[in-house]
Amino acid sequence: MQIVNHRVFAHLNGIAIGSVAQGLLETGVLDRLFKDYQKKIYLDGLVANHCITLGYTRLAMETLCLAGLLDIQDEGGASFSMQVTPKGKAWLNHRRLYRQYNELLTTSLESNAHAYMCRISDDDKSTPDDNTLTLVHMHLYAPSICLIMLRLVEQGGQLDMVKDWNSLIWQDILRREGWVSISNSGKVSIPNKVGLLFAPLYAYPISYFPLLRQIPDLLTGKKTNTPTIDRELDINFSGKVFRGPCRDLFLNQLLPLFNTEDIAGQPNVIVDTGCGDATVLIEAYQAIRKETIRGQHLHDYPLLLVGVEYEVAAINVAKQKLQQEGLRHLVIFGDISKPADIHETLNKYNIHVWDILHISKSVVHNRVFTHPNPENAYPNNIPNLNMSYVDVDGQSVSSHSLFNNLVSFFRLWSPWISHHGMIVIESHCWSPMVSQIANDSYPMNLVKTTHNFSTQYLVPAEFYEGAIALSGLVTIKTNSIFAVPGLPPTMTIKHLKNR
Repeated sequence: MQIVNHRVFAHLNGIAIGSVAQGLLETGVLDRLFKDYQKKIYLDGLVANHCITLGYTRLAMETLCLAGLLDIQDEGGASFSMQVTPKGKAWLNHRRLYRQYNELLTTSLESNAHAYMCRISDDDKSTPDDNTLTLVHMHLYAPSICLIMLRLVEQGGQLDMVKDWNSLIWQDILRREGWVSISNSGKVSIPNKVGLLFAPLYAYPISYFPLLRQIPDLLTGKKTNTPTIDRELDINFSGKVFRGPCRDLFLNQLLPLFNTEDIAGQPNVIVDTGCGDATVLIEAYQAIRKETIRGQHLHDYPLLLVGVEYEVAAINVAKQKLQQEGLRHLVIFGDISKPADIHETLNKYNIHVWDILHISKSVVHNRVFTHPNPENAYPNNIPNLNMSYVDVDGQSVSSHSLFNNLVSFFRLWSPWISHHGMIVIESHCWSPMVSQIANDSYPMNLVKTTHNFSTQYLVPAEFYEGAIALSGLVTIKTNSIFAVPGLPPTMTIKHLKNR
């Protein structure tokens, strides 16, 4: 199981590294790092000499740092210095293999195979560092394995290579990886269900292929109107995550609110902001119906489910799913960064704040960031995240600004959650030091890189909790999910209320 874990997460993290490496290779940065690997290199000078953007270059360097390829030293302000590690030096020997890495980030398996072979045909087999070369090869074939494993899931663990995809190179790679066995007739199966267990994780990077392809352009300041995410695939993946580690802990906080003798005092409306495909709303309703006192009185005390989304695609999916379930519902446009606007819309439907239980899943970090007014800044004794973030214009965001923005976000919600509160499921990242310790025990590098470059603001759990405390909200109940035992949580579930 541990070996499978390592290879799965090495693939996923490698996709982030590959996209960043292409951009840094095209701008000459990797050649500079290779040439001066024994020296301390300052980010400001690197940006000026290679005509690249400061904010996004910081993000790219953090990706390499999380992989243990660079050591980064905060120099204060918006800059830092970096130095190549011994592991990074070995990795840089193979930097040329990341040329046009984005050719691999396509949904065509045939194109992946062709592009992969082009990379390997240029490989320098004389390089003695076989372990690093193997790791680089894992990065190169990771995008195609993502597509194959996702297809295996869709087809119940069976894939007809002859019919669906006739490429000998990938058959050999899958055998070597230990994912599949292939019969003489070309039938492919997963002999060990551990591989199939992890296969759904590969949907996550595929949903971010559009963003990852844009990283080289972002590094040089080019902006396009191309979508950054496959929203439909992302929504589907989010639903699977909820049904996995989140569901029981979430219901543990939700169900007691509907299991009181005072039925009239219970919430009459559940509002899910960032509802996606309405999975959380549907699961919540079904559990309430089956497991609570309220479930026995839904005829007299009906429950309205309200989905709030800011994208048309998600609104349509949520409506369709709730209609299919035959549930009393409403789906509206709304932005979690603007709770007053959401409630203005709800008021038009005669939905009052004292009737509402708010919920949300993994949306707080996807709020719109605005730089705080210095006059309204909170205390300066905020722990330095030693992480990189950018705003929508690609400008660097400091730890202090991010903390103030997060506190302000919770204060905006404070008036609207004074009665039944809000149950918030939120994802978290680790510090760079913890991420390096974890190595490939979890795909934190991929998670952090995709969120960084799409202006989403994942923070460690303790940073998040500090902002909640300073905002004046009270945590009624909390649960944490630990993806790697002994390390900080990667997800928390909190029932928050105004004091």
